[in-house]
Amino acid sequence: MAGEFVNHPLLAFNAEVLERGRLTFGCVMKSPVSQNPHLWRLVRRWRQSLSFRLTFAHLLVFGVLIIASVTMIYTMQRSLLVRQGEDYAEQLGLRVVSDLNGLILQAQNQTRVLAELAQVVEPDPAKYQELFSQVIIPPDMRDVVAGGGIWPEPYAFDPTVERRSFFWGMEPNGSLKYYDDYNDPTGPGYHMEHWYIPGRYYPPSAAIWSRSYTDPYSLQPMVTCAVPIYKEQQFNGVATIDLKLEGLNRTLIKAANTIGGYLFVVDREGRFVAFPQMDMIRREHVDEVGDVQTQYLNLKDVTTKLPGMSRIAELHDEMNIRMIQNAQQNMVHFTQRVDELHRKYPVLTTQQTQLLIASMFDQTQVKALNPRQVRRMTLASMPLVSERCMVSVFHMPRTYWNVVMVVPVSTFTKPADQASNRLALWFVGIQAVVMLVLFVVAGRLVLKSPRQRIVRDVLLKWDRKSDKQLEDDLEDIGSSMEQIRQLVRPQTPSANGNNHAIYVNTDIERLIRDVLAIDAEYMNLKNILTHVQVSVEQLIKVDAYRLAQVLTNLMTNARHALEKVDDDQRRLHVSAHLIDNSLLQITVHDTGCGIDPTQLHNIFEHGFTTNPSARGVGLHSAALAVRELNGSINAHSDGLDKGSTFTISIPVEVQPSINLISMDSYESGYPGGRSI
Repeated sequence: MAGEFVNHPLLAFNAEVLERGRLTFGCVMKSPVSQNPHLWRLVRRWRQSLSFRLTFAHLLVFGVLIIASVTMIYTMQRSLLVRQGEDYAEQLGLRVVSDLNGLILQAQNQTRVLAELAQVVEPDPAKYQELFSQVIIPPDMRDVVAGGGIWPEPYAFDPTVERRSFFWGMEPNGSLKYYDDYNDPTGPGYHMEHWYIPGRYYPPSAAIWSRSYTDPYSLQPMVTCAVPIYKEQQFNGVATIDLKLEGLNRTLIKAANTIGGYLFVVDREGRFVAFPQMDMIRREHVDEVGDVQTQYLNLKDVTTKLPGMSRIAELHDEMNIRMIQNAQQNMVHFTQRVDELHRKYPVLTTQQTQLLIASMFDQTQVKALNPRQVRRMTLASMPLVSERCMVSVFHMPRTYWNVVMVVPVSTFTKPADQASNRLALWFVGIQAVVMLVLFVVAGRLVLKSPRQRIVRDVLLKWDRKSDKQLEDDLEDIGSSMEQIRQLVRPQTPSANGNNHAIYVNTDIERLIRDVLAIDAEYMNLKNILTHVQVSVEQLIKVDAYRLAQVLTNLMTNARHALEKVDDDQRRLHVSAHLIDNSLLQITVHDTGCGIDPTQLHNIFEHGFTTNPSARGVGLHSAALAVRELNGSINAHSDGLDKGSTFTISIPVEVQPSINLISMDSYESGYPGGRSI
């Protein structure tokens, strides 16, 4: 029976059919098609037909295009979106740090005002109480200022009294309270305090920032800005302004809402100044009299319990080591000065003494006033964030604070994934429609021509249409990518969310130099020689923010004009002077490509520009800002290739009793109006 079963004719026929199917498809077909020889021949004929091959070719090309486009979107385009998100967050972080630096500069200027008043006011207790209690804290800084005062040298205020300080602290209700505790003869005094000692070694008008600490009498956590007081070229004491740590912390927490993360600050010694949750970086204990004393921790104190802090501590130590090594190599008698200061003030550790001397030397070498980024890195986790984070470290000159910005990586990857998904769906849909159209067109051509001619014509036309369609698709991809870039890169919001004027006492020369410092490296690269000449010797009460906007736009316009002339002809001159002690006039003159005189009347109109890559809003914005300052702006040019001059005139209020003491004498050695 076995032999008869194997040789059965029907089984042999089916075995032959199955063998053909196995050779054709690579497997044994078990569908009903394999059981019907007529149906199988139809299937085989269809597989060998031109329509099947064209359909298969369309599907193959469609699959390859889909795989290539999706791969490109989820690799190159997604990475680009993530990088743009990181750069945008970093720009916002730098804006926040710049605002913090502006607050610090404002506190320094106010402390300089106190020091200058102390130089000229007669040493009379009644006059000191009446005068300094009114000016010690500016009204616009009451949220962050903890107090301030005047601290004379021993027997300097009264030949019979060793300690005679005048210190006022801010009460919770906003009123000032006078503290006389530091003058107690039985107490420790103030002449050995860490914020007082450096004043003996700094030049006039120099600002020194202390580490974070808690005042033993007001019990207020704070940092102190001290400025030396000199009378007849002799050190006479220091003036101070104290900033509340919780005030600084509230400012940073509010600003951090715009970046999707948080910021914290450490001082020169690595001690925390601000942190979102202050309880994590401080210790409290009760002293012998029952008062609660607060000690703020150092970076090294939290490296074992807070993730990621060890890397921040290493970077902070690297910066301090470089600064100390620079002083050791370039400062005369560095070691002898450190040993002498340490012997005289044993309350300072050797490291604190080295940092103090090195920072003094560094201030004579480094002229930068604006914060700068020193490192950007990605860490597995950070305090308060249990995921991968982008960490950016910004350095603030003069205070030697480091501001650390922490942003979760998901802040950038989630929007990038969402945008990539939308783009992929859109792109696949467009490709599917295009391929369907090509398939229908190719099918109709096949039905109207002989077989060989159809194959040749269809393939040639398909190639031409594919090339054109690919070009169109690539243009569509570029357009879509640009739209997504615009979605993830919106306009940067203002730092404080409002546009009302804030008038502050301003050093005009310092403001001009700060604006020039923004593009100093670029101007040096382009061989642009810049000259500043300011004859204003008083503080000017003006809306410094809007004035800085105007100067930034004018100097940017001048830089663009100077780039169009030869290197040896690139000159930028900025001057400022007072007219009748009530009108500030600032002139920005460049030797650039000049302006056609027939176009001068349109120069400040919105959208008007001679630069094809510009939008024509810079000079228009400057004109609007000058108008808000109740001033005027004029443009003049003798013609093309003859340079241009922009003059702004702004009514100001001069502070006649406050004369500026030039910082150049010890900062740079150059007189006012030096080239930079």
